Amino acid sequence: MVVAAEASPYAKVGGLGDVAGALPIALAALGHEIRLVMPRGQGVMPNRGARVAWRDRVRWGTGTEDVCLLAEPFPGHPAIQVRLVDAAPLAASPLYGGPDEADRYMLLADAALADLHHERWVPDVVHAQDWHASPVVLRIAQLRDRDPVYAHTKTVLTVHNMAYQGTREAGFAPWHGLPSVPAPGDPDMFSVNLLGRALAAADRVTAVSPTFAWEITTPEGGFGLDGVLAARGDAVAGIVNGIDVTAFDPSTDTRIPATFTAATIAARAANRDALAAEMGIDVAADTPIVGVVSRLVEQKGLDLLLEAAPAILDDGGRIALLGSGEAWLEDAFVDLAMANPGMVAVRVGFDAALAQRIYAGCDAFAMPSRFEPCGLGQLIAMRYGAVPLVRRTGGLADTVSAQNGFLFDDPTPQALAAAFEELATAFRDPAAWRTLQLAGMAYDSSWDASARAYSDLFAELAG
Repeated sequence: MVVAAEASPYAKVGGLGDVAGALPIALAALGHEIRLVMPRGQGVMPNRGARVAWRDRVRWGTGTEDVCLLAEPFPGHPAIQVRLVDAAPLAASPLYGGPDEADRYMLLADAALADLHHERWVPDVVHAQDWHASPVVLRIAQLRDRDPVYAHTKTVLTVHNMAYQGTREAGFAPWHGLPSVPAPGDPDMFSVNLLGRALAAADRVTAVSPTFAWEITTPEGGFGLDGVLAARGDAVAGIVNGIDVTAFDPSTDTRIPATFTAATIAARAANRDALAAEMGIDVAADTPIVGVVSRLVEQKGLDLLLEAAPAILDDGGRIALLGSGEAWLEDAFVDLAMANPGMVAVRVGFDAALAQRIYAGCDAFAMPSRFEPCGLGQLIAMRYGAVPLVRRTGGLADTVSAQNGFLFDDPTPQALAAAFEELATAFRDPAAWRTLQLAGMAYDSSWDASARAYSDLFAELAG
């Protein structure tokens, strides 16, 4: 059983939605029986033919809440069961945010357990995604103590982002029938940390890349929970995410002007020309276009790119950026584009088709992240023949190397500009650049290897 706040195609706010939507498909292909449980939050709709599996009152705090469990096959993959938890507190709210966010995810966990009881289905492994699904780990731990049927059900918690932890006041614990503070994983005697508690309670913890798995055991990357994770020792492992290589395929993508393969990569030049024309960028043969598709937040290091931009432009670079986020970064990049017409182009917002045209048309793809648990942008970029320019952190360090891209260490604009200078030198050597492109396109970014790693972990736990 997989439990997640979002899963594509039902809901996708970030990379978690991609993972929770793609991993079950890859696991089912390996023979696993998968049920995906997620909330029917605002905008999350079942498909035609969904059935009501059951209606009941489910614990919420010290009371109960009416819950309707909607069941349907995963679109295009009927062997996977999707279980949408429909309840007023969930349907009335966005997936994330609000003062009752943690309470809503306790309801999701209790509804997931109610579904097991109604269906008389006992999973070997419950796979929880990030802090929002942490409560189901805690509930399984409690259930084992009072119901021998679930004594052998194991839990795996996958961490996608340590910055968000589901912290609430101490009274949250007795309200929801959890052990009083301080419990293992709580920062002190005054607050409940749902992620911390689940990290301590889960049978295994995975992070979305090996480097990120190490980073979260350090004070710099653990966001206060490094001690909890360090104490778990070998119970913590890193498995790099994959991408949907069918959806992201430059040989069939109808959203880009010219399709191509590694064997026909010369055809990619038409995408570069089209991107330059669409975004109003003046280019020559020796001016690399640096593409960016990102949330505009400091975590992504876009302020470093902003400060490094003058040096990049002086070195012949061009910047094509698509994204939205913090208002000051949006405004700053718009100002940069206005001050450098023909050299910098900025589109504030999100446009999935334009994102694909940037991946397929830019020469380099920048991700100067301060931290990046896994990252999907660099995987998509490499598949489309764009060469990554990234900071050596998290999944970026695990997927980008000197053979397929350019990395820098210090989170400074100077380090980014120096890495771009190396990139620009390589770009002016067509043979060297083509070697980098082809190495990136040859990188296996599918879910196959990741799913096998999860499958091996689940088999080990299930015995």
